[in-house]
Amino acid sequence: MAQQQTPGNSAGQQLDYKRYLLLVLRYWYVVLISLFLFLGWAYYKNKYSPRTYQVAMTMLIKENQGQENSAAMLFSNSLIKPNINYYNEPYLLKADPLIGQVVQKLGFTTSYYLQGNIKTTEIYPGLPLEFTPDTTNGASLPYGSTFWIQVLNSRQFQIKVYVEDEPLFSSAEPVYEFGESIQLRDQIIQVTKKPGFTNSEAFKQAYIVRFDHPGSVAAAYVSKLNIKWVEQGAAVLSLSTIGEIPEKEIRFLQALSQTYIEKDLTRKNQNASNTIGFISDQLMQIGDSLDLIERRLQNFKQENIGVGLGDRANVLFSKLQGLEQEKNMTVLRERYFDYISDHISRGLETTDLIVPSSLDIGDPVLNSLISQLVNLQLQKEELKRSTQASNPILITLDERISDLKQNLLKSIEAQRGSIDISRKSINREINLVERDIRQLPRSEREFINIQRVYKLSESLYNYLLEKRAEASITKASATSDISIVNPPKQVSGAITPDVKGNYTKSVMLGLGLPLGLLFLLFYFNNRVQSKEDLAKYTSIPLLGMVGHNPANNNLIVTTKPKSAISESFRGIRSNLNFFTSSTAAGNNGKIFLLTSSISGEGKTFCSINLASVFTYSGLKTVIVGADMRKPKIFQDFKLTNDVGLSNYLAGVSKFQEIIQPTHIQNLYVISGGIIPPNPAELLQGERMAALIQQLRSEFDIVIIDSPPHGLVTDSLLLMPAVDHTIFVVRQNYTTTTLLKNVEADYASGRLKNISILLNDVKTSKHGYGYGYGYGYGYYEEDEDNTRKRGLASLFSSRSK
Repeated sequence: MAQQQTPGNSAGQQLDYKRYLLLVLRYWYVVLISLFLFLGWAYYKNKYSPRTYQVAMTMLIKENQGQENSAAMLFSNSLIKPNINYYNEPYLLKADPLIGQVVQKLGFTTSYYLQGNIKTTEIYPGLPLEFTPDTTNGASLPYGSTFWIQVLNSRQFQIKVYVEDEPLFSSAEPVYEFGESIQLRDQIIQVTKKPGFTNSEAFKQAYIVRFDHPGSVAAAYVSKLNIKWVEQGAAVLSLSTIGEIPEKEIRFLQALSQTYIEKDLTRKNQNASNTIGFISDQLMQIGDSLDLIERRLQNFKQENIGVGLGDRANVLFSKLQGLEQEKNMTVLRERYFDYISDHISRGLETTDLIVPSSLDIGDPVLNSLISQLVNLQLQKEELKRSTQASNPILITLDERISDLKQNLLKSIEAQRGSIDISRKSINREINLVERDIRQLPRSEREFINIQRVYKLSESLYNYLLEKRAEASITKASATSDISIVNPPKQVSGAITPDVKGNYTKSVMLGLGLPLGLLFLLFYFNNRVQSKEDLAKYTSIPLLGMVGHNPANNNLIVTTKPKSAISESFRGIRSNLNFFTSSTAAGNNGKIFLLTSSISGEGKTFCSINLASVFTYSGLKTVIVGADMRKPKIFQDFKLTNDVGLSNYLAGVSKFQEIIQPTHIQNLYVISGGIIPPNPAELLQGERMAALIQQLRSEFDIVIIDSPPHGLVTDSLLLMPAVDHTIFVVRQNYTTTTLLKNVEADYASGRLKNISILLNDVKTSKHGYGYGYGYGYGYYEEDEDNTRKRGLASLFSSRSK
């Protein structure tokens, strides 16, 4: 069998969305105010937040495929075809030294601003002025400082330290001339006019000028510069940056790309420049020797007129000349290997090494090793300026450089062995030729020796001249492997503030925040709100409901007999007749006991007005203040508490002495009396039972105002002697937990002949509470209150 759903059982309960909707309608103004506040925030943010724009460009990193120019045809080697590591390009472009060079070239360390009432806006390109430090005194620009500056005319200006909210320039401020040395924050600088300066009225207002340290400006651009490959496997880089002034960001990307291209050309021409320098040194030495030999040859011819070489001598001379040229080439190669070994052994920079192909050393392995070493060293130098020594990329580069150096030394040693074999072979052949020459006449032998040295030096000199010319052509015709695909331009409109997004967020927050708070209040509100709550948590029948009392007076039925509250008590009086019709006996009066869970639920208020309603029917009624712990019912009737229930139960006073008439006809009051130490014992005594019998016989209606049921047991002691118990529950005050406790007592049989009176029900255009119930607006005395409250009833609520 399925479990029966009982009042108070929380199983199967669902959220009452209708009640939540009515709660929102009740506090509609809170939702509206919240929405307007957030919309105002969005408007302020959109209007006064700095607008930022995105500027982007693309660059192509070319691959070295084939020979691209005439220099490559004449001088096909790694001087004009360095290897490119594409993965390093984004790091090199964001290197601090490179960015720092760009921002200083563009003058970004000096910024101008125009101060407004709410925000300060940067002016670009600013004033056509240039600030130059006096380097003779070791001065620099006053970095980290801000100044006011105002151009007075084409010759004069004023400048002073910036202080917020300080009045601007006055006649007492010093006036300076353009080009004059002035002192700013311990730094001596000169302010000069740039070309294009005009004595415009726009320049004559006060501007803010700020000097930022180049390192901080470079760091800011490094952080906001975004570099990435257009797509995987492509050789196109996308560069983008974000700033408040698109023109400034465009100039930055233009300068960055141009500077990087120049650095690439410088890197490519480094080997050619080193080769030209090396060959020029060799030419100077050979040139001196060649001049000396040439003079010696001329002197010999003058002294030996008519001496020449015979046929055999010419043959021997030609053969010897070829062998000497071969020998000189081996010497040149040995010098080159000594040059490379010396660089490596002494730990010198390898970025300026000369590649062997520039000297016709055609070993492909050696050429490849030196080209790789030079490129890796260049990459390392670039990264060292922008990263720390612990960077994994630098560590990897160091390892690769060390391995290349070892392999290079091994290759050189192998080449030295080959050179040694060639030199020995050439020397043997030279010795054979020289033996034949010694058989010639003395004059021919001397002529051959002089001619031999001269031709050897001349051929070597011409060879080096040719190589230097090739290197010069390479340097002059080299082009960068980096080219601009799309120049810098503004991508779209302002990306911040996000106008639509801010308004969307403001609407969501403006509605979501109050609705969420109201939902939390609704979800965690465990107080009784309506008669539906009574039906949900208890099976005790409902006697009636009493509306909210806006007046500061408990005698509402007496003062306003035509009000809605008075009418509600009349309805309760009629309902009590149904509850007690079977318990009435003869002409004896009826006794009703009013109690509640805790104090403050309106039990005394209901007792007074219910009694007042019975008197209007001509019934003699008495109110018994049975709450002897906190007697207060006498206060509303302006009576005394000197003699009351406690005095009678203690045997000190008589019945007639405790009955006090009120100003209301047929209504009497028995106050609680002096507070006794044992009220529970007095209530269960014989005198209390006798008092109830006597009251029943002398009065038509007896209303007992008892202590709260949930706090003390006094009301339980009196319930068996009464005809009906009225349990007072106050809207938005009594918790559902207390109501469940009452239901438990009722279900167990401890509470009998009981009904619930829902008190302090607030009325509105949505009904009582959150719209459940009824109002009494058609009563004339309620119409007066309604007119007085007006719209204020929507914005405030009072609880009694």
